[in-house]
Amino acid sequence: MTSSLLKNYYACQSFVKNRSKILMYSGYTPFFERFSPCLDCAHDVFQQAARRVFLIMVFLAFIGTVQAAHLKPYDAKAPTPALKLEDLEGNEHDLSKYKGQIVLVQFWATYCTPCRKEMPSMNNLIKKMQGTPFKILAVNMGETVDEVSNFVNEVKPNFTILMDPDGNSIADWRVFAAPSNFILSPDGKIRYTLFGGVEWDSDELVKQLKALAAKN
Repeated sequence: MTSSLLKNYYACQSFVKNRSKILMYSGYTPFFERFSPCLDCAHDVFQQAARRVFLIMVFLAFIGTVQAAHLKPYDAKAPTPALKLEDLEGNEHDLSKYKGQIVLVQFWATYCTPCRKEMPSMNNLIKKMQGTPFKILAVNMGETVDEVSNFVNEVKPNFTILMDPDGNSIADWRVFAAPSNFILSPDGKIRYTLFGGVEWDSDELVKQLKALAAKN
């Protein structure tokens, strides 16, 4: 069920990004120009509903407790997807500007129980990584500033929270679980992935991250 939903979601994203070209080459440009506002409205309504359903399915796919640490080597040869989003204060963060550091990119949601449980360990991870160039960029998936702000005030993460209200990066990064984690080496390439919650301050994970930094 989740796999089918993912395919439909990514197909919708692809059409939305390229629909003007599709309609132009198919000879329906006049129709598109005339009814574009209607299509935009229908698309917005559909996207809001589809995004909510998709995020719920993502959460249900990995509902449970925090797991033991286990980073999976990332073997794909595809380039690292772009990531340029604003934080809760409206400041823009561009992932490409973080080269030279180990970066943990996490996709999460406030209603994700493992996400909530693991954030204190992420705060501790930052302390244990002192002396090593390391940053955490936690991308919220499709929620409002108010929802995320209330969560942040309660849980108090000591790292950057990025907002993706439209969920565009979900498709770009092929996210299918909450939380979804990607470890980038200083050269900006994805080296490890991890899906589901973990204790980020475990000795095993700290050792792996520091070893990654030492290779560059």
